[in-house]
Amino acid sequence: MRILFTVRMKLNEFGLKALKVSNRVKHLHIICPRFSCYFLTDTRLKMIVKSLQRLSCLQSLNICFVNRKSITDDGLLHFSKVLKALRSLKKIHLSFHSGRKLTDAGFKSIIRDLRTHPSLEHLSINFEGGERLTDAPFLSLGKTLKILKQLQTLELNFGACHQLTDEAVKNINKELGRLTSLKNLSLKFQSRQITDVTLQTASQVLKNLPTLKVLNLRFPSCPEITNNGVQEITQALKTFNSLKNIDFDFSFCENLTDTALDPLSKALSSLVSLESINLEFSS
Repeated sequence: MRILFTVRMKLNEFGLKALKVSNRVKHLHIICPRFSCYFLTDTRLKMIVKSLQRLSCLQSLNICFVNRKSITDDGLLHFSKVLKALRSLKKIHLSFHSGRKLTDAGFKSIIRDLRTHPSLEHLSINFEGGERLTDAPFLSLGKTLKILKQLQTLELNFGACHQLTDEAVKNINKELGRLTSLKNLSLKFQSRQITDVTLQTASQVLKNLPTLKVLNLRFPSCPEITNNGVQEITQALKTFNSLKNIDFDFSFCENLTDTALDPLSKALSSLVSLESINLEFSS
């Protein structure tokens, strides 16, 4: 039985009451869209945490908050308690889009407590627009990935996190290559400090994941990425034998030229299992 709660607007009323309906709920989806997120504060997030902790049968948790100003690290520190309490989780999707008050401390608290779920199969983290995030907590993320050996889907979105550098990606790539059960991989980083070094380390990881079926690499508006970086990814594509879907976004990478496209096109044409391709190289 799948029970889906979609919480909008009256998050402090309907949403919290809905969470008390049954502790046998297995799948929970909470949405707080952009126009109503001013209702969501650290205090109300703590109320949600209190309700969530009793859902001992929960297998899938999807939290999507488009948050501008209302949630701080203190709210995330309390929310991380949910991850410790809900030991049956197999799928976690956490989106704190545009969390302008969120810093390394809040992000690290979430990452740390994910380690209580070594049997997790699906992990999606979206901190797009996290202006205050730095490279520091990504070392912790790497250590967490080392524990999550049963992951089949990993989605990381750090678009418009402009303080991030190649070091952030480097800290997770080493462990990504050891996730041999991984079938779906999606990475998005958007920072003027991301360079070809990130694509070079990513290509090394991809060579260790030949059974991937879905690959999304999105690095828009990274002006330090050049043809050399894309060439590294092109070479890595030759190792795949079961890839079905590819989505690459290198739009507004101003140092890319058409020279990178010819070898990429040839590599893609050699992937006989490929069913869907989306390439963005617009400028």
